[in-house]
Amino acid sequence: GDLGFLADGELFLTGRAKDLVIVNGRNHMPTEIEAAVDAVPGVRTGCAVAASWLPAGADGERLVVLVEAQQGLAGERWPELAAACEREIRAACGLEPYRVEVLAPGTLPRTSSGKLRRREALRLWLAGELAPPEPVTPLRVAAAMARSTLALTRLAWGRGDGG
Repeated sequence: GDLGFLADGELFLTGRAKDLVIVNGRNHMPTEIEAAVDAVPGVRTGCAVAASWLPAGADGERLVVLVEAQQGLAGERWPELAAACEREIRAACGLEPYRVEVLAPGTLPRTSSGKLRRREALRLWLAGELAPPEPVTPLRVAAAMARSTLALTRLAWGRGDGG
């Protein structure tokens, strides 16, 4: 179900065939919408998700676009960034987003290979659970290292070679 292209002998993955965005009964590729907002200054390149859903009782699907702001962009500038993204989506795709949500860098969920998880991002956003990652601090790094060492020790002892 992956979409991609070959360039100079290399394969570049661009998205998933089943991640279509449906608005007013028409299918749209999310990558086209995401590419439109990538061009907006202040949006973190490659860090946008376009998705649609049909709310209960609604007369049609809703388009939501989740975009990560560039590192260091002040939160008070996020509303103007959202408005600029909406204008770009209208101009480039002819679509009216229900909502453009600006997020802190690193908020959008990704697969282990780094691809954005559109359906998971939408699910978390609808549930009010989409949150930025915890900041990296020396204490958090030390705690992660300790958990990793403990897990490796348990694994070694479980195999009988931990002595």
